Amino acid sequence: MFMWPLMVPVEILGTFIKPFALAIRLFANMTGGHLVIAVFLSFVPVVIQALGPVGYGMAIAPLLGAFAINMLEILVGFIQAYIFTFLTCLFLGQLVVHEHEEHEEHHDEHGHEDAHAHKPAVSH
Repeated sequence: MFMWPLMVPVEILGTFIKPFALAIRLFANMTGGHLVIAVFLSFVPVVIQALGPVGYGMAIAPLLGAFAINMLEILVGFIQAYIFTFLTCLFLGQLVVHEHEEHEEHHDEHGHEDAHAHKPAVSH
């Protein structure tokens, strides 16, 4: 009972912080993948400069690595979109359930539960 004044602001903050946490997580995953691709591509001029003519052949390895990471990024993009959508629906569902429960409690307080009760059929 004494925790109520603390719990109300925490719940309100939690409701507004969840979408921002999802956005930051999505941004970090996308940025991380792009940085890895940039690192692979930055190896190309280094290899060419260090090895001369042989470096042109060796530059294929970082290019293939960047391509592989890019394909992985596409897969991660689909997975992130699914997770983002799923968690957003989950959080919105929690808000709707709480609102629905409060609505039912309001009906119970005013004696409206009889209007929603299932009445069995009478057989003769």
